[in-house]
Amino acid sequence: MASESRCLRHSLTSSRGASRRYCGCSLALRARQSVCVPASITSAFDPGSCIFFEDHGVYFDFGGVANDPEEGKRIAAALGDYKAAILANHGLITVGQSVDEAVFWFTTMERTCQAELLAMAAGNPVEIPDQIAHDVHAEIGSPLAGWYSAQPLFAWIVATEPDCLEER
Repeated sequence: MASESRCLRHSLTSSRGASRRYCGCSLALRARQSVCVPASITSAFDPGSCIFFEDHGVYFDFGGVANDPEEGKRIAAALGDYKAAILANHGLITVGQSVDEAVFWFTTMERTCQAELLAMAAGNPVEIPDQIAHDVHAEIGSPLAGWYSAQPLFAWIVATEPDCLEER
């Protein structure tokens, strides 16, 4: 996992990554629902999914552990300038200007994948029209909105685990 993270981090901060609008933090995990979700979230079913409307990439070429710098470059290319990417059969990656923003995008993307699976299982889900999804994205999909939305989570973490801020 450490070499996988290192290769991806290098790819995001070099070559293509150098042109990114932001990448202060990246998260890549194998989240349960995201491994099962179809390769791309194509419709918006709730406000959370609107955050990623036309703002996520898809990486289809899962080649095992990304300990090869070339694999990291391909993942970075799939991420492009988006805030998130679905790594088909593998998990998610999100990026942000801050840890707070990247964490909020990640938790929201994971919940979006869960909502998509539930909607598909329900049968005929009601989709949010594209224009409304676009408008919601413009309203709550900015880096500041991501950072701000993460603050209750981080406040809860500090309240329940105050020693997490202590240096070791």
